[in-house]
Amino acid sequence: SASRTVAYGQKIHWDLPGGRMDEGATIDETLKREISEETGIQNFDNKGLCDAVISNIEIKNENCGLILFVYEIEPRGEYQIKLDDEHTEFGWFDKNEAAQKLSFKYPPSFVKKLETT
Repeated sequence: SASRTVAYGQKIHWDLPGGRMDEGATIDETLKREISEETGIQNFDNKGLCDAVISNIEIKNENCGLILFVYEIEPRGEYQIKLDDEHTEFGWFDKNEAAQKLSFKYPPSFVKKLETT
């Protein structure tokens, strides 16, 4: 499981690569764009939807409800992680450690599902 550090306001936390959909874009196009922009990984297999969860997080001093679609991917071939300006570091974690690190943004139902899969 790959996670990265992201800053929203003054809070630093671990998160998964992702972002908002552009108008007219498909979920698959958005997934490819976000993975490429945030990690530099160009080629990967989409293993399918892992979960869809609702999260509340503070963005610019306002609570924001987000619907998060979490996909499992597997990189193909050789790659080198290249972070964008929004991120300070990355790490590869087993599911239990990832669940612990992601508990800031993701609801307990998702964290528990991640720990038990």
